[in-house]
Amino acid sequence: MPFRALARYMTAAVVVALLIAALPYVYYLGEFGVSKDHQAWASFGGYFGGVLGPLLAFANLLAVAWIGTVVVTRQQEQVIRKQLTLDMLNEYHADPLHKSRVALDELIEKAERHSGALPSLSEFERTDPTNSPNAFRLYQFFEKWAVLARTGNVDNDLLLAALGGRVSWWKEKFFDRIAARESDPHIRESLKQIEAHVLTKAKRT
Repeated sequence: MPFRALARYMTAAVVVALLIAALPYVYYLGEFGVSKDHQAWASFGGYFGGVLGPLLAFANLLAVAWIGTVVVTRQQEQVIRKQLTLDMLNEYHADPLHKSRVALDELIEKAERHSGALPSLSEFERTDPTNSPNAFRLYQFFEKWAVLARTGNVDNDLLLAALGGRVSWWKEKFFDRIAARESDPHIRESLKQIEAHVLTKAKRT
């Protein structure tokens, strides 16, 4: 529960308790007027203390428990975020994606030598079945990165600091070219997300 919502509930509970505690005394004042007996006022204070004390103690217990839960949850989120960031770095340098990147490097170099264009992702399987798995492996890596960056589940600054130069290269040599030719609406939308959350940010670093 958000802190503001919890604070509102606790405040409302205290106000209701005050009203409930005050009602009998208001009735008493209406019937008998203001007492001049100091002992009566002392009893009145004890009455309010007896009603509000346990309620405030319970509210304090709830607040401490909630704060503890928030702290533990945030610590767990930070651990998960760091782990996902390391997983992304490891995946980029791992053998399967490394081989795909090398193959695509060669494909891009060949296309540039012969003034050829890269096919779109949806065209790869038909026009270049050998490199289709490589293209989709790289695309899926960046797609996952974009999703994690958008949701704040990875340290995007750290990833961009580690891979920013290569990301800019892939943007210029691969993603910009295939995006210009892509006709599949789902892939186009995914490429836009990659552009927004990864590629353009790498360009600024």
